[in-house]
Amino acid sequence: MALVVVVLVSGWVARRRPVAAVAVLAACAVVEVGVNTTRWYPSVDTGSAYPAIRASAIVAERGGRVVRVGDRTVFGPLGADVPMVYGDADADGQAVFLSRDYDRYRRLIDDYGSFARDLSAVPPLADGTLATSPLLDALDVRTVVADPGVAVPPAYAVVDAGTPVVYARPAPGPAVVVQSPNPLPRRAHGRR
Repeated sequence: MALVVVVLVSGWVARRRPVAAVAVLAACAVVEVGVNTTRWYPSVDTGSAYPAIRASAIVAERGGRVVRVGDRTVFGPLGADVPMVYGDADADGQAVFLSRDYDRYRRLIDDYGSFARDLSAVPPLADGTLATSPLLDALDVRTVVADPGVAVPPAYAVVDAGTPVVYARPAPGPAVVVQSPNPLPRRAHGRR
């Protein structure tokens, strides 16, 4: 009943005194924002919301980028937000901020279809052998993080056998940035 009364009184005030109604509405908005912002937003501590894990520290020490290997799910062996929060470079971009070109490139390595578009996340590589893709060399992927029990090529040394398992991946050098790509003419691609 109180809500109905407030709506009726607000309508009456708005018809008789529109300036006063706008002032009351603006005051309510300021109070709402002020109360909720001061109580909620500053109290979110990044360090406790995303606790540092050993895998993230290893990625930072090794440099380069990290790639995940595991089941095709949004809950991969290393949470997508963890590298972003701690400043680790990620082969899947910045969490959900995945550009169309980057999505296309990543799908050349492991075609996950519309997974990223549908779930706002890039899944881990589905198979450990995909971590050997030379396309990951161009991204300077130096670390592979996998769920326990996932087969990763034996050439990759285990850096940490915890959960997740962290592997060292040799990289030929820093990431390659192509400033002005010259794509092949359409006829050179052939028909598909």
